[in-house]
Amino acid sequence: MKGIRKSIPVIFSALVILSTSGLNSFSQNRDKVLDTISIRLEKFNNFYSQEKVYLHFDKPFYIPGETIWYKAYLVNASGNVPSSLSKIIYTELLDKNGEVVIRQILKAGDGFAKGEFLLPESLLQGKYQVRAYTNWMRNFDQEFFFTKEILLFDPQKEYDIPETDSSEQATGDKPANEKIDLQFFPEGGYLVSGLTSKVAFKAIDESGGGIHVKGEITDQDGNVITPYESFHLGMGVFMLKPEKGKTYFANLVQEDNKKINYALPVVLEEGLVMAADNSSGDVIRVIVQANETFLSNNSGKVLLVIQAAGRIYYTANGNFSNRSSFTAILPKTNLPAGIAQLTLFNADGNPECERLVFINRHHALQVKIETDKNTYNPREKVLLDISVSDLYGNPVAGNFSLAVTDISQVVGVEKYSDNILTNLLLTSELKGNIEQPAFYFIKDNPDSETASDYLMLTQGWRRFLWKEILNNKWPTINYDIEKSILVRKGQVLDALNDSSVASIRVSFLMLKEKKAYSRFTNKNGFLDYYINAIYGKEYLFFDVADAKMQHGEFKIMIEDNLQGYQSTGRNEILYKSPEIRNCLGKIINRAQIESSYNYSAGNNLFYKADLETKNQGTKTNSNFWTADHTIRLDEYNPFPTMTEVFREIVTHVSLKYKKGENKIRIYSDEYMKNFDHQPLFFINRLPTFDKSFVLNLNPDDIETIEVINSFSKIRQFGFLGENGVIAIYTKKGTLTSADIPDNNIIEFQGCYNSREFYSPEYGNIPETDKSKPDLRSLIYWNPLVITDSDGKASVSFYNTDNNTTINAKIEGISYNGTPGLAGFKYKIIPPE
Repeated sequence: MKGIRKSIPVIFSALVILSTSGLNSFSQNRDKVLDTISIRLEKFNNFYSQEKVYLHFDKPFYIPGETIWYKAYLVNASGNVPSSLSKIIYTELLDKNGEVVIRQILKAGDGFAKGEFLLPESLLQGKYQVRAYTNWMRNFDQEFFFTKEILLFDPQKEYDIPETDSSEQATGDKPANEKIDLQFFPEGGYLVSGLTSKVAFKAIDESGGGIHVKGEITDQDGNVITPYESFHLGMGVFMLKPEKGKTYFANLVQEDNKKINYALPVVLEEGLVMAADNSSGDVIRVIVQANETFLSNNSGKVLLVIQAAGRIYYTANGNFSNRSSFTAILPKTNLPAGIAQLTLFNADGNPECERLVFINRHHALQVKIETDKNTYNPREKVLLDISVSDLYGNPVAGNFSLAVTDISQVVGVEKYSDNILTNLLLTSELKGNIEQPAFYFIKDNPDSETASDYLMLTQGWRRFLWKEILNNKWPTINYDIEKSILVRKGQVLDALNDSSVASIRVSFLMLKEKKAYSRFTNKNGFLDYYINAIYGKEYLFFDVADAKMQHGEFKIMIEDNLQGYQSTGRNEILYKSPEIRNCLGKIINRAQIESSYNYSAGNNLFYKADLETKNQGTKTNSNFWTADHTIRLDEYNPFPTMTEVFREIVTHVSLKYKKGENKIRIYSDEYMKNFDHQPLFFINRLPTFDKSFVLNLNPDDIETIEVINSFSKIRQFGFLGENGVIAIYTKKGTLTSADIPDNNIIEFQGCYNSREFYSPEYGNIPETDKSKPDLRSLIYWNPLVITDSDGKASVSFYNTDNNTTINAKIEGISYNGTPGLAGFKYKIIPPE
């Protein structure tokens, strides 16, 4: 079976040898419970494959008017291999209220894409959020979208700098004195009467960050059971053996010695407790306990399942016969790096306990950056060589992104910030905000290992729930996988009472791509419609018609933009470190100097202001057709009305007044009769079915009328043109879609075509330009650094005028999904 390891007998033999008691090896005749678990997990992975997006940014903070350059990595959640599922990535910049400021749609070639946000000058300073996801990811928990907090500073504003940087952990003895959310997480899931449990906790302040707390655990009578104190970013643990019928509280000591009580979870009278010790480098030690009530009411048979990256790696049967606990020693040898899930099932196949463990192998790619010297002159060319290998020194081909910045103008705003390694292996797999994620990857640091285990105990992980998939409760799929098309939704409503209209045809016409297609609504009146993933804008004409080809009796609600999401609730920036203040001071100086030369760092010398994007496709005024018949009105005497024009001179068109209205029909040479219904009209290449508007045009304004009636030409219009086409051109040609009532044309923003980052080549700049100061903070950005089969890549760029230290950072992944990153510094020193 695909979802389970083939070497089960060998693995379980090892388990039996290492076990100290009670776990039996899983036999070749797999029982019904394990079969069900394996089949359900395999179905989830096959039909509901998960994707992840990671964005690498050029800098950690910005000012209005600057550009945020970024690289997108789209991977499969199982193994972090570049995804072949989706080909479209959505990126958004949101303000503190969750409103979208900028949205981009990127084409992801083989799992990679690049983009940039040009920040409007009008943006207010504060905390913004960048979010990235695919359309397919919208079917699942939005907590697994990529999110990143971006700081936008106003360099002209004065700040009060606190004595300590708020990005640091509060680890002192000073008690908290603010509103705190204190949450408790018994290991395995529950507090059970009579069983000693490790209870993890996490304290979060009003801004959502972890905060240091300490106090005492008491029972309902006020008896002190044990003290507790947080260890890292508000997280910690204590041991508790709860008694039946008792309730427990945590007293939190405030600054004024006031104590606030927080209730611990309810104590279960019957149940199991599972503890996992992941402190050893080679094995995971699992201890399972059952209380007397559980043993008397259940068979005592349990199944332990360990899954990671969508695969079951270890399973074992356990039996509580003649014992109340058992221990298993599980080897980590075959577990992949990242988060592993341990679940204990009872004899009926229901999950009883669950525990996450973090497997940190420190097997990241070995990335090296080298230059031919450690110091350079201002504006001197830099040759930078990159080499990538695996842990064993073998060369690795991969895809990387590189940012080179002036360290005096760009400093980190968060200690131990997220990167591609921490994201793909840790933060992308957990719900909620993970502070200082790189702290958990510090090698040979006992505090990091302890803190990472506390993180596993307190942070949510729910890509799927065993209870749901074991009961055949699968995710609802509302959003399709997008490859070469963009998928949007619409709904057809009755124009009179807004009720939904089922099983009715909606036809679409892409005016730039010159393609037509039709869809039918479902029983609720909803439908999906498609737009080719072109660059730039597309114009979409749609029409709803009943079986009698009647138009205008329906209305269609079009989702031309993605729906918004819950507000981020971000606060304004409340602090800046002295380092950031110093950087902003340099930015102010840079702006003042540059303004004296009448240019800014946002254009001219430093950035190519390429407003014309590539591959825009055909212009919107291009024809679909070559006309079958053409009539030029200036060749005839003037007509008072368009009714007269159609009756007298337009070839192959008849106009008759019947039942109180004019009816226009096109004659078909192939059918040798008129088409049954009215044709599709184009007014200056803008489509419409509004016959009244056409007949009310002034003939004096009309230059040409074209008729398309041959099958070979009208079929390109799909059902919209099945009764022929009449195209009308005015003399001035200034008619717009807004002039046509109920024209049903929407403007759709297609894929974003990223600009190329521009850095000057001083060998090609005239002598007069060299007098202008080059004070860039971002020296070089390359989102497409590709290492070859030898693991090598090279880039070159020119330095600025600043006497400073330059910081180069590179991130990326191999094509088999292993992430890696590196940093390198060199100095710019003016010649003596």
